[in-house]
Amino acid sequence: DITRQSVWDKASSDTTGLKKYYDKNKANYKWNERALINEYTVKSIDENIVKSSYDFSGKNPIEKTIKKFNKKQKLISYQKEYLEKESDEMKNLSWKAGFLTPFSINKDLGAATWKKIEMIQAPSTKSLEEARGYVIADYQDHLEKEWIAELEKEFKVEIDEGVLNKLVRK
Repeated sequence: DITRQSVWDKASSDTTGLKKYYDKNKANYKWNERALINEYTVKSIDENIVKSSYDFSGKNPIEKTIKKFNKKQKLISYQKEYLEKESDEMKNLSWKAGFLTPFSINKDLGAATWKKIEMIQAPSTKSLEEARGYVIADYQDHLEKEWIAELEKEFKVEIDEGVLNKLVRK
């Protein structure tokens, strides 16, 4: 119970201590090189509309594509994600800004989809929110080591070799 209070709960609830720990150790929490990828969805199976929006998206940013094709109705939507170069999802994509996957039309859903690599980002430091779980785990380890060091200063540890040897069975 004391360990829970002194280490586990404290690491989760001590936001000031957690922030200080992160600031001191932020170099340990890095993104590898990663790509910003937009997955486009066109609510149409008309190949002319799909091809037209696909070609336009390859030469223009997402905002311009949305503005051009969503005038009368919401035809195009997108989801953005960041993928690290080593991720499984990147195996089928070329590591180059502007790369487009071929579009695929799903007649059952009445939509077409494709992905575009918008930009490649250099390695960078994760924010506290992005690395929160790792920072909490490391902060717990740090608190536990500090707590054990305090206990060792306050209490002398003595090992009775005779009793210890009796516990070991051959």
